[in-house]
Amino acid sequence: MKNIEIRVNPPYTVMIEKGVSRLCPVLLKEICSVGKVHIVTDKNVGALYLAETENALAKAGFSVSHSILTPGEDAKTEASLFGILSNLKENGFDRLDCLLALGGGTVSDVTGLAASLYMRGIRYVTLPTTLLSMVDAAVGGKCAINFGGVKNLIGAFYQPSLVLLDPDYLSSLPLDIYREGMAEVIKYAMISKEYADAFFSEENLPLWIEKAVACKGEIVSADEKDTGKRRILNFGHTFGHAIEAASDFSLSHGESVAIGMCLITKAAVRRGLCEKSVYETLTGALKKYGLPTSFSGDIDTLLPFIREDKKSKKDKISLIVPVSLGSVTVTDVPTKEIADWLTDGTV
Repeated sequence: MKNIEIRVNPPYTVMIEKGVSRLCPVLLKEICSVGKVHIVTDKNVGALYLAETENALAKAGFSVSHSILTPGEDAKTEASLFGILSNLKENGFDRLDCLLALGGGTVSDVTGLAASLYMRGIRYVTLPTTLLSMVDAAVGGKCAINFGGVKNLIGAFYQPSLVLLDPDYLSSLPLDIYREGMAEVIKYAMISKEYADAFFSEENLPLWIEKAVACKGEIVSADEKDTGKRRILNFGHTFGHAIEAASDFSLSHGESVAIGMCLITKAAVRRGLCEKSVYETLTGALKKYGLPTSFSGDIDTLLPFIREDKKSKKDKISLIVPVSLGSVTVTDVPTKEIADWLTDGTV
């Protein structure tokens, strides 16, 4: 089993191993003794894994309840959040009990935020079931809901107590959900030289997942609150989140980030900040996994969402700009110049 320590306060472990989810009852006893566990999942994942997870926990002596969310981005609402909080209250949860996120990134986001709010903070554990959540959402403690049409506007930094990463869950993934996760996998190849070497040398998904978690863990450990180095994890996301929101979430997170990465990389090439080969390598990797590489809409529709991006500061927005394969830099761009960057990324 591969254990990766996330060195925040308090620290926690990401355990990576096929079948590790079956150890969940034993490991939860170390976190919350034999108390109450509230599972948060969505309808799709719940139909596959909720009953067996509940039964295993109940057999181990836990009192188990659950909340079932709408699949996808529609889950990240005030109604979902307060539904979970109401269920915790009705079931008599206290600070010694635990939430369990069983699902993809949206489930992890909402569960973490609920855990941060209930009684000013209770423990939660994540069991990510998608590639996207394994390499991104489940690790790092960012949790949020969408609000007022803006992606992740209401949220917190609140770390899980444990992450159990079981690749067996990936066998049930639909192809489009798998492809969505590959956008984040490719992102790591763009921001980390070590990861780029591993990604482009051989097709090895278990190795990619392990190195992605290690890469993110190192970054989060150095910058938990996203004020310094952690910002590079947002490569492709400023434009991507705007694309996602402007589409009314008809485009998935992974598809939107794929387009966002291409826009910022093409703009960097046009401005002489990186070689054309970087853009060609990126688009080639995305196309290999059936992900989009261009934006055909009106860039003016993106600007209101970019201005409201949570990474904006007064009259500037931080863009993560590639300089070579596996290397990016943080560039603070005046808000009034964002349209020019978008134009450079689409022409």
